Amino acid sequence: MDEVRQSVEQACLDFQNPSLMMAAEAVIVTHLRDAPHALLAGQHILANSVLPEARFHAAVGLKRAIMLRWAGLSLDERLALRVYVLQFIRNTAHDPQHLLVHKHLCAAFAVAMKLGWLSDPPEVKAQLLQEVHAMVMSGSQALLAVPGAAAAAAANGDAQAAAAAQGAGVAGAGSMPVGRAGLQVLEAVVEEFGLGSASPLGLPWDFHEKCCRDMEDHYLHSFFATAIGLGQQALHFGGVLQGADSGVCRAAIALLAQCMQWEFRRPGLPSVLAGASNKRVPGDCSHFAPGEYWSEMLLAPATTEWVVALLQQIRAARTGSTGRGPDHLEALANEARQLFVGFCSLSRDVFPRPQPRIADPVAASPKRHAFLTTLMRVLLPDLHPPGAVLQQARANDGQPLLDACKCVAALASTHRAHHMQAASLEALGGSAASAIAGASGGGGIIGVLEVLTVAAIGAG
Repeated sequence: MDEVRQSVEQACLDFQNPSLMMAAEAVIVTHLRDAPHALLAGQHILANSVLPEARFHAAVGLKRAIMLRWAGLSLDERLALRVYVLQFIRNTAHDPQHLLVHKHLCAAFAVAMKLGWLSDPPEVKAQLLQEVHAMVMSGSQALLAVPGAAAAAAANGDAQAAAAAQGAGVAGAGSMPVGRAGLQVLEAVVEEFGLGSASPLGLPWDFHEKCCRDMEDHYLHSFFATAIGLGQQALHFGGVLQGADSGVCRAAIALLAQCMQWEFRRPGLPSVLAGASNKRVPGDCSHFAPGEYWSEMLLAPATTEWVVALLQQIRAARTGSTGRGPDHLEALANEARQLFVGFCSLSRDVFPRPQPRIADPVAASPKRHAFLTTLMRVLLPDLHPPGAVLQQARANDGQPLLDACKCVAALASTHRAHHMQAASLEALGGSAASAIAGASGGGGIIGVLEVLTVAAIGAG
């Protein structure tokens, strides 16, 4: 295998010469995708090559090689391959040079899990999922075990001091990079098992559908809850805006967003038609319709409060007339906003029906009111006051305002106006609500939209 490694490494170097690119590509495709030894070659290069480009191509080729060679592997070989991928991801989670490699290895692991999903013995499936769970929990343990000095340093933006303080903590108490990597593995698994985002494995639709439904019935809810827990812990740890949590919070948001893109079963409609009838844009969380089973978790205050707190921290951290922050902060803000859009887009099946004959929206549906009030605390500052909102929209690309409008439209499609109005009045507080009422025909969200619309028309 050393000869194969050397050939692939030389091909990676040859890519820099335009006249050698085609030959170099042929070498890589032959050794890492099409050859009978492709699986072994990929693992050998990942473990032994010092060339980042070679490790990258090995990771990319591994997914394709798994798809081509899976049927010829024994049960022991299939298990060993997946264990190897997980161990490699875990052991290199601290190395920033492997981040792109990890992305492709997560996809390779997800494909291997799916290919074996219906034929693996239950104990094999349980062992592999437990390995991933242990990675995620390593991040959780690290976030909980880090001394207060680390959290304080992270909150002050001193990532180096935070890392030093973390190193002074309890030995073996876990690893935030490993936790991040575990969440990324789960994200890849959810993406692969979704009907609208699955890889073309050359297998019947029935195979994809069975895997998808088993994931939906037995695992998706748990993955979602796990991501919520890690997101909460990362935010409590502090320093998320500076990246002192090693990306755990962003990985949790990415997993939640992937779950929100899941195409849940629709009663009376075959899955093949349900998938075809709802063409989704990648990253779009605005069609989240999990059903009543998810209600308790989704409407629990802790589920959304940490997202609200994160968005409020991001807003406070922005400086200058443009209301923008550093690029990494804007990336986090965009990801968090898309997640927030998903929460605003929850289907009506999630919410308990209002009590009949009760006119007061708060008393008629207390869980709905509490949920809407929490969302309004983030949504309203993106819509009011109109002058500041429009100024920021002109200075930037207007995406925060556009996302806020998406949220209002999503909420209006699910909730009655008086529910939204009552929640917005409570979120605004007495003085702000009175000021808006004085400038419009009414207070609350209706008044906010009226004032903003008039200002937007006046701005041209």
